Amino acid sequence: MTEEVKGGKTTVHDIIASSLPPQEKRPSGLHDEAFQIISAAGVTTADVMSRTVFYILNTPSVLEKLQEELTTALPEAGETPKIIQMQQLPYLNAGIKEGLRISFPVTARLPRVVRAQEVRYGEWVIPVGG
Repeated sequence: MTEEVKGGKTTVHDIIASSLPPQEKRPSGLHDEAFQIISAAGVTTADVMSRTVFYILNTPSVLEKLQEELTTALPEAGETPKIIQMQQLPYLNAGIKEGLRISFPVTARLPRVVRAQEVRYGEWVIPVGG
């Protein structure tokens, strides 16, 4: 795959150019990676949001505190908040982080890099930088 997409490279380009083993760069593997990216963008976001909203609505004290924080920060009902405003709301951000924490984990490759020293598990060794 040498064609460039208008506007730059895609994740698929990066996978092909990566040091992954050739068997992970086969069309079926690339299809799986693309599907996971698309799913992660929709399914996991919807899952996090639905769980978070459920627990907020199911816990009246949390709902009340969140409404109080939002009403104080955004006194005009029809006002569109700026992202910087939202990032400065501690209770809202704590709720978002808790929603992420209680949601299902993503079933995709989660890159980790060993930085300090190699890791050994039985006969397996993960080298520094690996």
